[in-house]
Amino acid sequence: MITEEYIRRLVVEQIKNSDLFLVDVTVSPSKRINVYVDSMSGVKISDCVRLSRTIENNLPGDDDNYDLEVSSPGLDKPLKLHLQYQKNMGRNLDIVTKDGLKTTGKLVKVSEDHIEIKAEDKEKKKHKNLKQPVLKNYVFDFSEIKSARVVVQFN
Repeated sequence: MITEEYIRRLVVEQIKNSDLFLVDVTVSPSKRINVYVDSMSGVKISDCVRLSRTIENNLPGDDDNYDLEVSSPGLDKPLKLHLQYQKNMGRNLDIVTKDGLKTTGKLVKVSEDHIEIKAEDKEKKKHKNLKQPVLKNYVFDFSEIKSARVVVQFN
């Protein structure tokens, strides 16, 4: 049986001398393998094809009934890694904390254990006479973030 750890080792070995980093691997009981990679400069189709071929060529011979997908995580997937937060510096994120607090704002700082978001002040009552929203910095420890997603913006 193909395991996530086996696929993870194959991918990490293949990308170790590139700017790609592994975000996630899933292997379902129905033999669906999803591999998500990213880089600070974006993922090329050729990167995905190369990784897909490497994985295919290293699967055990008796495991040929599988569905393999190698891609970047895409904007619909939550951020998982510290590097993904760094990559998205300056972009708007939707943050949901483990206690249910929801905040949308611009990612302005990423440190080792927390991020900082510049968002509209939640205490709007104090500022109701102002025409422009009042922005405030909010700090979230990585340990308290349930999900963080990039907000898609069309200009």
